[in-house]
Amino acid sequence: MMAAEREYFANCGGELKGPLSLDQLKMEVQADRINSQDWVAAKGDPDWKPVGEVIAPAEVPPTLSAVPETKSVEPGGFHQLLAVAAMLLLLVHGGWISGNGKW
Repeated sequence: MMAAEREYFANCGGELKGPLSLDQLKMEVQADRINSQDWVAAKGDPDWKPVGEVIAPAEVPPTLSAVPETKSVEPGGFHQLLAVAAMLLLLVHGGWISGNGKW
């Protein structure tokens, strides 16, 4: 007689998922529906463990908080100065600032 496969429950930010087989749990992790910050317990086991203790840590991708922060590039400095200069050039050569009062 074959032993029954363990079933797991995952606590994902307060949302309970399961019961899941070990393969289903791995698929949920790979699909990023369960992440390294979530906790897992086997059915009937009162102890909750981080996903990485149930699944091999190499199979659990890091969460966004574990990925190094990248800095966004915002227009400014030279680009902002260039945009202001282009607007002034347009206004000057458009005649409005040159004194004829027309656009």
